[in-house]
Amino acid sequence: MSATYPLRWLTADEIPAWREHVAATYRTAFAPPPYLRTERNVQEFLVSFETHQREPGFQFLGAFAGTPPQLVGFAYVRRALPGQWWYSAVAPPLRQAGLGFWLEDSYQLVELAVHLGYQRRGIGSDLLDTLIAALQGERLLLSTSASETPAARLYAARGWQTLLPQFNFPGVSRPYRILGRQP
Repeated sequence: MSATYPLRWLTADEIPAWREHVAATYRTAFAPPPYLRTERNVQEFLVSFETHQREPGFQFLGAFAGTPPQLVGFAYVRRALPGQWWYSAVAPPLRQAGLGFWLEDSYQLVELAVHLGYQRRGIGSDLLDTLIAALQGERLLLSTSASETPAARLYAARGWQTLLPQFNFPGVSRPYRILGRQP
């Protein structure tokens, strides 16, 4: 963990106080290419984020800077369960590829974001390493852009393997890849 950017687990009760920081981090992290997220995408993220906070296995890790502290990065997970939009989208192709076991008793890394002004300082690595350590022994899944991005390189360096190299979510035009990490 970086001493410059301390990490802290936030409970669901603490998160509302940081909502605007979460939104600002998400907004700046995903505005540049290849993501090109709009303000509408930010608002949609916030709605789903609030839903995720009430789901089984939800854990939120924040990275902080400054005095008073500002949230400059975050990552969060939830249990990957039937009935969730993400799970319902990825389950059929994973099963068709003979990879359905990845869905059993797994966590989904839903989001990892670092504020644009704080990127390339090791914060994303610290967040990911801390989450992996906290979930030691758990199977992890995520989706990320199919484009070559710093995030894709970070995941590959941390032992994530590509399960589905080209995947299109319903209603989403840009392709993704589905990654997994075994305990």
